[in-house]
Amino acid sequence: RGELQAAMITGGEALATQKNAQRAGIELNWSEDPGGAFEEWGVATRGWSDLEDRHRMAGAIFAYPMIENAIRGNRGRTIADHGLEMGKLFSGFAAVAAGNPLADRRQGFSAEQIATVGSDNPYIGFPYTKLMNSNAFIDQSAAIILTSVAKAKELGIPREKWVYLHGCADAYDHWYLSDRKNFHSSPAMSKVAEEAFEMANCTLEDMAALDLYSCFPSAVQIACDEMGIPLDDPRGLTVTGGLPYFGGPGNNYVTHSIAEMMNKVRANPGSKGLVTANGNYVTKQSAGIYCTEPTEKPFLPKDPNIYQAEIDADKGPAVTEVATGDATIETYTIMHDRKGPSFGILFGRLSDGSRFIANTPDDLDLMLEMTSKDYLGAEGKVKEVNGVNIFTPS
Repeated sequence: RGELQAAMITGGEALATQKNAQRAGIELNWSEDPGGAFEEWGVATRGWSDLEDRHRMAGAIFAYPMIENAIRGNRGRTIADHGLEMGKLFSGFAAVAAGNPLADRRQGFSAEQIATVGSDNPYIGFPYTKLMNSNAFIDQSAAIILTSVAKAKELGIPREKWVYLHGCADAYDHWYLSDRKNFHSSPAMSKVAEEAFEMANCTLEDMAALDLYSCFPSAVQIACDEMGIPLDDPRGLTVTGGLPYFGGPGNNYVTHSIAEMMNKVRANPGSKGLVTANGNYVTKQSAGIYCTEPTEKPFLPKDPNIYQAEIDADKGPAVTEVATGDATIETYTIMHDRKGPSFGILFGRLSDGSRFIANTPDDLDLMLEMTSKDYLGAEGKVKEVNGVNIFTPS
């Protein structure tokens, strides 16, 4: 809108230092009072509903494994085959991280290392091993400076450093997983890609480099599906190494990926790079297209409300809060702690087609079996016990 001539976007995390201090019994004091007042942006609504919260689906490590099993079911794969495919996908990210001196995990893990469950790579939430999860316990920070062309000229910033945002878009899928049409797609990502490419007047084929948000394999697979990107695209799917290997600073990874994309397009003047962002549980989607060449038309992003209404109108099935009767598993996960399987979460359908969320019984043998035998589509009965739905397979 022309209100600012220069601005800085910056962010950082110090969770590794914080965790080490806690282990050592050291109390850190990072408080400071810079004075003045700050303005908060964003949506304050948390990413899960009260109903989902009661069933312990209250965070990324619980939600994404359920999305992943839905992807596996949609692809018709066995548990073992899909595990190896996830390993192959993320081995490409690990290879990029191995060559990035700023990455946290630089071992260059193979597909087999990533997919194989063991004492040093246990399940966190089935089907995800530790090496498939975003690596949040890092100390990382990044910053990006934005200026107008006039200010860049005034400051004498060399033109070879200039990078322009050619296209961008933002949208979100239904806020709660319970309300989605399915768990293996993202209408918001499809729309965001369409709008960003239209604004930039280019196509996917024009991109020289890509960085797809990669908190878990499901986020990458869905983005590729929605944008028509092969999982083995020769351009690669990350410029940093991705959140599990480069590092997954809680709210700041994309500052890193944009900063690194600046290096990529500056090294190849005239080339374009695509960066995507994802928030909550394949919920909030954003994309930006960057290039050293100036745009051919004024920078005028479309109001997201124009296309958000189309996404909002595409509703999923009705949700039954207190579920009783014959039912079928739609997707599920088995959460693990240091001892092994801890509890199960699932989405299912009742005979009337409505959806419900439930936990499994506290049955270790059942939970172990659900990680080795496919329970997608399994039939059983669900009933409410003390405010929580419990699904028991037949």
